[in-house]
Amino acid sequence: MLISDPAWDPTATPSRYFELIDRRGEALYLVFGTNHPLGVDKMKAALWDVDPVNGVGFRDPRDEQHETLFDVNEPDLAPLGRLLLPQIAAAGADGVRVRTLQQFALHETVFRPQHVITSLLPLRECGRIQVNPAKGRLQSSSFVRVPPASA
Repeated sequence: MLISDPAWDPTATPSRYFELIDRRGEALYLVFGTNHPLGVDKMKAALWDVDPVNGVGFRDPRDEQHETLFDVNEPDLAPLGRLLLPQIAAAGADGVRVRTLQQFALHETVFRPQHVITSLLPLRECGRIQVNPAKGRLQSSSFVRVPPASA
């Protein structure tokens, strides 16, 4: 269902929704009525296949900075990194498995599970997260955590 009514409150619906921004900056809400993981993944695949140059942008309504998700040909994954950091911090010293973050991305954001590892790489490089095991590739089975505060 596509909703363009400015009075519609997307937070009042239990359905998943995506905010589409046209060239004029007007919001349209694409409401998707399934919680089945495969259905959600297929819907997101279709959304991310959209040509970002044709004037439609996607943004995650939960991102406080309201960044559009495409940068010409590559998705901007910085908003996903910002959404993942509180999830990682909430896991505490033990950290959280990347696979769990991929499920969070699928069910709680407009991003796809495939975007998670790419969005975590710059966070690791700048020291905002630590990865276990520390050596080797970041993968779904890896654990990530926020580094302990310096004493």
